[in-house]
Amino acid sequence: MKSVILITILILTSIVSNAQWDKTQETRAIAVSYNVAKSYGLSDTESAQYANCSLTALKYKIPSFDKFRGTGEDAKKLGLEAGMECLDKFNLKWTPALETNIRILILQNKDIQKLSEEIKIRFADCGINTLKSLYPNGVFKVSKDIAEAVGKQCMTNLMKNQ
Repeated sequence: MKSVILITILILTSIVSNAQWDKTQETRAIAVSYNVAKSYGLSDTESAQYANCSLTALKYKIPSFDKFRGTGEDAKKLGLEAGMECLDKFNLKWTPALETNIRILILQNKDIQKLSEEIKIRFADCGINTLKSLYPNGVFKVSKDIAEAVGKQCMTNLMKNQ
């Protein structure tokens, strides 16, 4: 599995090797990604692999950093998407940082936007607690079916307790 990841990273790196990023931009992106991976409980080796994968994915999304015309929020969103593409290769330990990011993802779900802030927070807490009970040793990748089942279960529980 790890050799497949490394081969994929090497192939993607060769595809985007013409991307116009300077060393400072690359170093900054790698440092941010590495620190994110460490906050998710990954080892040094896994964090380095994640950082390189994230940089490759981000270069694919933004081939020329200097010519990027989006806002800082646009770049942040693309960076998050690039990182998410790489996270599914690793088993993430339950850490406060992982819980925070899962909470953010849940709260951004368009299906709950009409709910009150209190209910949204309770919904997110329920989702995290349910995932922790399903995956006590950490989470790898949650399938859409599991995510939908957790969401339905939490919504049902919230409506019962109203």
